[in-house]
Amino acid sequence: MIPVFTAAIAALTGREPLSRRAGAGTAVALFGAAMLTGFAVPRLGDAFALVHALSTAIYVIYAKSALQRLGTVTVMAWVFGWGSLMFAPIGGVAVVREAPSWSLPAALLVAFCVLVPTVMAYAVNAWVLRRASPTLVAIYVFLRPPLAALLAWIQLGEAVSARTAAAGFVLLAGVTIVATAPSPPAGAAAPPPDGDALARSTGLPLLAANGGAPRRQPARSGSIKA
Repeated sequence: MIPVFTAAIAALTGREPLSRRAGAGTAVALFGAAMLTGFAVPRLGDAFALVHALSTAIYVIYAKSALQRLGTVTVMAWVFGWGSLMFAPIGGVAVVREAPSWSLPAALLVAFCVLVPTVMAYAVNAWVLRRASPTLVAIYVFLRPPLAALLAWIQLGEAVSARTAAAGFVLLAGVTIVATAPSPPAGAAAPPPDGDALARSTGLPLLAANGGAPRRQPARSGSIKA
């Protein structure tokens, strides 16, 4: 639901128009995710997962401007700094109580989980978000379920069912539709502003296009004449 929420919020807030291609690709990928779950109706406990998806979508939408202004390192420092303070009362006590009993492999695994799939993953995601649209960044979330199934097959020996494989292909097709959408040409200049409107907004005479001579504005009552 993260890409669906992201596309919807971006369109509703006017931050990013929802093109037909992006909408079609998102719908295809969402259908693949529904195939993977067997088209099951979410249970009551899944509401927490939906809240997580909505929160992530809001972050992807509104973090882009902050990342462009402040940079990846600064924003990530604030995100993880405040996150650590908020969850310290919940997880900090358990860490202090149980960390002395961790074995070396357990400590290394905890360090890996903190550094690689958390800090590094969010940092790379933020770096990409500065340079790509929120919908394009979020659409890649759809690749998590088939990749998890593939890794479970490689590392844990879990069998990949025909439905899982078919859903993975559908998910990949939806992501491909969105990811291969043509982007606007680089360096495309905006149309020049209307001369009269610019003159009214700045109060300065414009150079005429035919000879470079200043175009005098009509005198108004109470104005200072040159």
